Amino acid sequence: MTKRIGLLGGTFNPIHNGHLQLANFVRQQLQLDVMQLLPNHLPPHKEQPLVTAKHRLAMTEAAVNDQPRLEVNAIELGRQQPSYSVDTLRQLRQQHPEDRLFFTMGMDSFVKLSSWYQWQDLLNYCHLVVCQRPGDQIPEQGPEALLWQQFGLSISELSNLPIAGHIVCLDNPLWPISSTEIRQQLLHGACASQLLPPTVAQYVADHQLYQQ
Repeated sequence: MTKRIGLLGGTFNPIHNGHLQLANFVRQQLQLDVMQLLPNHLPPHKEQPLVTAKHRLAMTEAAVNDQPRLEVNAIELGRQQPSYSVDTLRQLRQQHPEDRLFFTMGMDSFVKLSSWYQWQDLLNYCHLVVCQRPGDQIPEQGPEALLWQQFGLSISELSNLPIAGHIVCLDNPLWPISSTEIRQQLLHGACASQLLPPTVAQYVADHQLYQQ
């Protein structure tokens, strides 16, 4: 039976409540069978993470332990080269030839999509889910605008989708939480437990992560 699989990548450095809320929001809005969280190994658009992939994977696994429709997929962590999304999606498409794949990103990423490696190939492997916050706007010009004009759909048009090839925009009502701010709080000895799943807060404390 064909599945609807959501994909949410990130450094998860650390994973926080905002990540889980977004994953569940997209899963519910698109009626996904499962949402997979993909920790990045060496993200090409960010500085190298402050903690090891081993710790970030363990925190992500701890965070979804009590989330029945969230899973961790460590597909990117075995690579020694940068984690290009197109390579990950190509590999996932080979593993799931008949399933619908929904790759989630923020509008801040979508507006810069044409700077991504082999960005023109992304829709060959998945649908893009663009989460839009209040004040965000779909681009009106440039490659991203043309992409939206060609392949953009409303959520009401999702019932009979092919396995890949379209873009859907979701209004994201969730309050943003920043991993950078959490790291700064922890670095200065402040408590960030209200922003982290309890299992992650405990892991951070046990392993003395994000400390000087």
